[in-house]
Amino acid sequence: SRSSAASDVYKRQVINRGISEVNYELIKTILTDYDLNEKKMNKTILKDATSLSLSTIKNYLNNYPELKQIYQSIKENSGTAKQTKQKEYNTNKKQVA
Repeated sequence: SRSSAASDVYKRQVINRGISEVNYELIKTILTDYDLNEKKMNKTILKDATSLSLSTIKNYLNNYPELKQIYQSIKENSGTAKQTKQKEYNTNKKQVA
């Protein structure tokens, strides 16, 4: 019974590791394939595109520096023309103040 319990724990760890790898690759793929001319990237867009929960998205971005870096870069450089102009306006407004 003891080895059966240890075997069950090991199976769960392998399954969890597999799920983690799949989720990691899914998030990375969605980010790297994101069209920068679409709306500004945010966690809700990522959640909808991956069908993962918002808390799962946040956990992966916090636990994997590479994902966080890709996310920040996409977020910074994405947005519609209107959003980009608004960002530029807000930046210039701050510099004047």
